[in-house]
Amino acid sequence: MNWLKSFAIIFLLVLFPTHSFSSPSVEKRLSSFIKEFYGNEVIIVKFLTPSFTTDEKMRLVDIRFAKIPDTDGSGVLSLEWQNAKGFKKRTFVSFKVFRNGKLFVVKKDIHNGDIIAEKDLEIKEIVMERWDERYPSDVKEIIGKRITKGLPRGSVITRQILEEPVTVTYGELVTIVYEDNRLIIQTKGKALEKGKMGDVVKVENITSGKKIVGRVIGAKKVKVEL
Repeated sequence: MNWLKSFAIIFLLVLFPTHSFSSPSVEKRLSSFIKEFYGNEVIIVKFLTPSFTTDEKMRLVDIRFAKIPDTDGSGVLSLEWQNAKGFKKRTFVSFKVFRNGKLFVVKKDIHNGDIIAEKDLEIKEIVMERWDERYPSDVKEIIGKRITKGLPRGSVITRQILEEPVTVTYGELVTIVYEDNRLIIQTKGKALEKGKMGDVVKVENITSGKKIVGRVIGAKKVKVEL
């Protein structure tokens, strides 16, 4: 069915000559219409229709999508024009949407196992057709994470090389937090496994000698549900 829809749009574009516009106000209206579709997302609209002047006696009375923008930002607007005598004419304008994006680049050589700090990063502004999920969209996804692969200065950070740092190390003293709906108890323990934030690890209660399992909730801190 998608090919039928595409064929219908191409047929309309051939049957009804596409118009461009010389008026900045019309271009602004069309851009605003498209941007409203994307909500709060910051985008750049590029109109692809060959440029020629629309009949100045015709005014634009209706804007709608003939083809809603697809994943790569390509779409078509259907425009209805009307003159003083009530004569109406429909034309089509093709467009493409580009997104403003940013990549996070390391300012110095980073070694395998390093923990990334904000001072290690700089932002590179780019314009893209679609967002690549390989790249973090927010600096909060990077700060405090451990790098699993060495990077030379100027390299772009990707999600594939980021992981939570180890916050509980085998053999070290940790705080065991026992918690239920009414009670919180803290005691000292010994980590019997290493773990990152959210990992389930085995620890030993130093006071009782009992071995138990809990979840890592912070640096040297393990939570045990009662």
